Parts: sequence; structure tokens; C-alpha cells
Amino acid sequence: MRLGWAHRPQAERRRARPAVELLPRFAWYHLLLVVRSPIGTFVSLVIPLMLLVALDLVTPEMTLRSLGGIAVAQFLTPSMAGFAVLNVGFVDVVIGVTLARDEGVLRRFRTSPAPLWAYFAGRFLTAAAVTAVAVAAVCGVGLLFMGVRLPGDEVANLAGWAAAGLVVCFALGRLRCSCAPLPARCRRPTG
Repeated sequence: MRLGWAHRPQAERRRARPAVELLPRFAWYHLLLVVRSPIGTFVSLVIPLMLLVALDLVTPEMTLRSLGGIAVAQFLTPSMAGFAVLNVGFVDVVIGVTLARDEGVLRRFRTSPAPLWAYFAGRFLTAAAVTAVAVAAVCGVGLLFMGVRLPGDEVANLAGWAAAGLVVCFALGRLRCSCAPLPARCRRPTG
């Protein structure tokens, strides 16, 4: 029989959990927020796919002479994959952190014993997972329905650039959130 927290020995209650153990929980929490938020899913996954399909429908047989005569879809697929990385890394972070701050989640989180970096690391892990899904979806649509060729040696290159882009966009989104003004109800009264 497992005892409740209050009935455990004093030494066991004092033992703090390492923050690294909290990362999967925070990542799961943020993943649930992304799945439950229709705007997050729409911005990160649907908009790049809609743009890819719409631009391919407008220019089905057009080629880009300046790039060696490649099809427009061949150029648009990695471009929309990069756009998906930007949307996940910057837009979702800015929207998510700003909403969490406006709703007081970050203020309540600061009073908990968990470190703030674990919260943002969980958010980053979720952004990495959503980025992988979004890039795979965009590239999959390009490969399956638009006749795009993706050489095997370019897959690692695409993954590396997507990871670097996610880190930069996440950092810029986090910086933008820290520079945004606080809502009126969160400001300290002056005077």
C-alpha cells in the first residue's frame, strides 16, 4: 500500500525531484495545449499545406529558369517546410507564452518549486515534435501528390536546417515575449 504525501517520512518529503525528470511532463502538457488549441494546429500545420497546394494549383506546369528549370513545386515544398518551422518556432511560441503570461500561468509557475527553464524546455520539446510533424506533412504532400523529388542525401540537410531554424525562431519568439508589455492587470500600481 502506497502512503499519501503527508504520511511519508520527513526525509523522503524533502527530497526534491530533479528538474530533468519534469521535462517529459511539461512536454506532454504543452503538447496537449497545442492539440486542444485549434489556432495552434491551424497556424503550424494547415496554413503551410494550404499555401503549398494553392501555389501549386496556380502554377502547375511552370518552371523556374533562374534555378535551372526546376518545377515550382520542387522549389515550394522546402520553402513551405521552412515556413512551417517559422510558424511553429515563432508564432506558436509568441502566442503560447503571451497567453500563459496574460492568464497568470507564468506567475503561478514562478511560485512552484519547479525551475522556469523546465517549463520552457518542455515548450521547446513540444515545438520540436510539432515541427517534425509539420515538415513531414509538407514534404509528404510534395512527394506524394506533386511529384517532388527529395534526394536521400538532402534529407539530413533538411533536418539540420529545420533544427537550426527552430532554435533561432524559438529564441526570437521567447525574446519577443519578454519584451512585450504586460497587460494592465499585471502591472504594479504606481504612486
